[in-house]
Amino acid sequence: MKNTIIKALIIIITFVSAFSFAETGQIEKDNKDLTQFDYPFMIGKWNAVSEASGLPTKMSVVMNFNSDYTYQIVVYNTGQLMINEKGIYSIKDSSEITLLNGTGEVQKYNLRMTQDKMIMNGMLFIKETPLGLSGAWNSTTIKHEINGLTNLNLLITEDFLFKMNVSSGDGKKKVSEGVYVVDGGDIMFMTREGESVGSYTVEEDILKLNLENGELYSELARVKH
Repeated sequence: MKNTIIKALIIIITFVSAFSFAETGQIEKDNKDLTQFDYPFMIGKWNAVSEASGLPTKMSVVMNFNSDYTYQIVVYNTGQLMINEKGIYSIKDSSEITLLNGTGEVQKYNLRMTQDKMIMNGMLFIKETPLGLSGAWNSTTIKHEINGLTNLNLLITEDFLFKMNVSSGDGKKKVSEGVYVVDGGDIMFMTREGESVGSYTVEEDILKLNLENGELYSELARVKH
């Protein structure tokens, strides 16, 4: 047990000490379409799990990865900022990530991830759900290029899964479920049949969803139990 803890701490120290306080400018996105991004699960804010990673209880590590291949790493210890680094990243075969910071320093790490969990060089990270997005939603307004849709129910979970039920006036129903990805105000729903992309906002328990350039627009109220 002692050797395991020491090994974990060595991994953490190596991982953390590789980062500096460098900053880089933002890279302009060539294509905002999330369907064109090769590793959509990577996008988001990731928080290190102290217990699973062997981090000291008063240390926190937060990593942000964006669809324009920029990243930010912030490390706090006992509430004091230790590291705030920005740079660019690349991924190889979903198993290796390369970070390039503002000083030109390159670091490579082993990588495994799902839609809501990531292990980087032995450190476990959990993706943070965007504020106010998770929950059950029911449409109050729905507009579609093809008339006839009357209702949309949407369940969004904190582990980045969703289930969408759409009903039409003639009694037909369609159920879609899969995973979702959020990049700022953009959202992508991914199923076995394909992807649907658009934008969203959440204000006072109202979710406004605009998919496929306005082909489907809906305002949904949070279902309160």
